[in-house]
Amino acid sequence: DDSVRPHLEALAGQLDRWTELVQLYRDEVERIDVSAIRLDVLLTIARLYHGEIEDLEAAQAFYNDVLAIDAAHAASLDALEEIYQLLERHDDLLQVYERKIELATEDETRLRYLFDACRLWRDQLANPDEAIGAAMRVLDIDPGNKEALQLLDELYQTNERWDDLGDTLKRLIDLAEETGQVVNLQVRLALVQENRLEDVEAAIRTWAAILGLGPVHR
Repeated sequence: DDSVRPHLEALAGQLDRWTELVQLYRDEVERIDVSAIRLDVLLTIARLYHGEIEDLEAAQAFYNDVLAIDAAHAASLDALEEIYQLLERHDDLLQVYERKIELATEDETRLRYLFDACRLWRDQLANPDEAIGAAMRVLDIDPGNKEALQLLDELYQTNERWDDLGDTLKRLIDLAEETGQVVNLQVRLALVQENRLEDVEAAIRTWAAILGLGPVHR
């Protein structure tokens, strides 16, 4: 009964009897057939495990039970994101990111979680191919996204994917707003073409483009 629950929780707080209260709710939820009521009780159990008992493993299990009823339950997804970060359960965290990307109604939100996934693949899971895939998904949404291109620049260089690096540097050159940035990127491109791709003709064209920017760069 929703009217009784606040009194039970207040009493449990005064007596520090959260474990007994959660067990009472767990027994209750097994007898509930109505999805909306069952979801509400499961969410209460998850929150008590999360905030009062501080049993993160139990909390995540009940948040997932909530999602089994409502796959788009935002509060449960937010809680699981926090819990999986704390528990360093990276594969599960990636699944939360993917769910949030699927549910997002705005590109800004999709991009944020794609970047989070990219960095998780790169930094925690040491999987550059998946990190590259996440960054490319950003570019599918926003082809001129400098942050994604800079991540790809780093990933391609670290993993010696020279053709891809050359293409990425060209895209960054097109987006650069200051002459100094253009020059730095073109120098890097020329060196990749000359030393890594062994494409002397392309390197000559790039060096010529640098010289064409003005006497200060000659």
